[in-house]
Parts: sequence; C-alpha cells; structure tokens
Amino acid sequence: MKSRLTIVVLIASLAINGLLLWAALDRPAPALAQDHTNELAPYMGNMQRYVHKLGLAVDAKNQALADFYIFEIEEVVTELQQFDNYEGFQIAALSKAMLAQFVTALDKKVEAADWAGSEAAFAQVVTACNSCHLATQRPYIKIVASKSNPFNQDFSK
Repeated sequence: MKSRLTIVVLIASLAINGLLLWAALDRPAPALAQDHTNELAPYMGNMQRYVHKLGLAVDAKNQALADFYIFEIEEVVTELQQFDNYEGFQIAALSKAMLAQFVTALDKKVEAADWAGSEAAFAQVVTACNSCHLATQRPYIKIVASKSNPFNQDFSK
C-alpha cells in the first residue's frame, strides 16, 4: 500500500514538474489565445472541463488538485477578458462580475481545507456559470455538478 502511494506521489510530482517546465519554455502562445476574434466555444469547453474536474477534486478532498483546477479556471477567466463584445454581449465584464468572485471564494475555502464550505462554494461557481448563460441568452447551456468521472484520471489524494 505504501509503495503504491509512493508511486502515485512520484508520478504526480513528475507530472507537476513537467507542467512547470513546459510553462517555463519561452514560446509564443497558440494562435487561438492570440486571436480573440475566434469563437468563444473553445474557452467555454476548457472551462466546462476544468469546472467538472474541480468538482471531482473537491469531492475527493484533494487540495492540491483542486488548487490546480482553480488556477486553470482563473486562466480561462483571464482569457475571457479579451472578449469585450462577443455577439453583442460583454463577456469580459460578465465573467468578471458573475464568475470571478465565486472562484475566489472557492479558492479560499479549498486553501482552508474547508470541504463543506468548498462544496457550497463550488455549487455557487456552477450557478454563476448558468447565470451567465442566461444573461447571454444561452439558457440551453446548463451546467450541472456531476460526481461521475468520465476522465481517465484518479482524483483521490
């Protein structure tokens, strides 16, 4: 049992170090990140995946993984700031006003290892996503918190 845990920790450490190394490389950003006249859907797809994985990490009380996905969500929110007017909607302002505060609140709960508070704050993040979809006349895009894991990823500590 200890050796399996050691292997999991080693693999996670290698993965994190690999990500840090990859991020440190000086290379241009992908074209999609540079050209903000593109569709919003790829950003929202990333957001949906990160929010789902964040929910699984919170459910597993995996602080390190939850921190990682909160960071990724914050990165997408930063990218959304480039969409001042998208199909008549102020996506930058909406994401900042409707989502960012709830991600920050969740981050504080995760940092404190307040898992009951984290679950409640996560529910607020999901509600914020759906509120923004309503505000942008996309009520048919409804995000739900799901505890099913469709990813080939272990969310336990």
